[in-house]
Amino acid sequence: RVRGDAQRVFLYVTDLERWTDWFPGVSSATRTNGMGNQSATVGNRFKLQQRLAGFDVLTTYEVSRVEDWRRVVLAGRSALHTSTMQLVVLPDPNDPRFTLVRFVAAFEAGDGGWQAAALRPLVSGLVSKVPDEAMESLRRVLEGPASPLPGIQIPGESERRGRSASASG
Repeated sequence: RVRGDAQRVFLYVTDLERWTDWFPGVSSATRTNGMGNQSATVGNRFKLQQRLAGFDVLTTYEVSRVEDWRRVVLAGRSALHTSTMQLVVLPDPNDPRFTLVRFVAAFEAGDGGWQAAALRPLVSGLVSKVPDEAMESLRRVLEGPASPLPGIQIPGESERRGRSASASG
């Protein structure tokens, strides 16, 4: 649970280029194609430099599924592993100032030689910690004094404001 409206939280967590701000182990993130204006567009791909079980790993993620303002599924692949990550974002039904965020990840060690073989025994311990660490880090960033949420523009929001201002004026 994080402070902030669900649409802005969704836009923030699904922008993989911002993962360097909150996702443990991610040191760089670059969008590698330009489909759509938003990061959470099916087919968009990203390269993330990550520290995974003591190894520096370059992972390519592709957005494989998006459900409007609620859920995004990412498929990841590197020389050491494959992964599926799912982020679910819902307004808190008890308090509209908060958003419920659920992060589910499944990692599988690949057949990438000795590094993948060394990683295999560590994967289960790593997987169990990543979602909790990521969610705690996300909460700290979004609820901190420099929260990025106020600066996130919801698509169409300025147009709606302009129409309502001209209708009332």
